[in-house]
Amino acid sequence: MSARNRSRYLVAAVALLFVGLIGVWGMGASAFERYRPVDMLRLLAAGACFGAALTVTVEYFRGRRRGGA
Repeated sequence: MSARNRSRYLVAAVALLFVGLIGVWGMGASAFERYRPVDMLRLLAAGACFGAALTVTVEYFRGRRRGGA
């Protein structure tokens, strides 16, 4: 994996993590019963962003371990 591709992985991971954090911070601290459907959708989207960020981070470190430059 080239240095350029590794930097793309890091940028993607940071961007996805940032989007996920914004989604979670926007939820506020309220009881689960008071969540609206749009809040649940935001929570699902934030979880998807966190999962994608974790996947990209794992791929980044797997590429480094394989001996990428």
